[in-house]
Amino acid sequence: MFNLYKALLSERENDGKRLWVLFGLMNIINGALLAYVITKDLEPGMSKALTAFLGLVISILWWGASRRMSA
Repeated sequence: MFNLYKALLSERENDGKRLWVLFGLMNIINGALLAYVITKDLEPGMSKALTAFLGLVISILWWGASRRMSA
């Protein structure tokens, strides 16, 4: 019984580590995108739309990944 508890506790710790790695990666990429948007003078039209679409897609991917990790 103790071995089962030890295995479950170890797996729970690994899940926590994976969640923090995912969160750190999410912050790095979001920070890079924010820095890009702040420092670039985006012309109206395709570049603004493409940047907004890319941000939306990445946000949906992060939301899905964090939802799966927390489940």
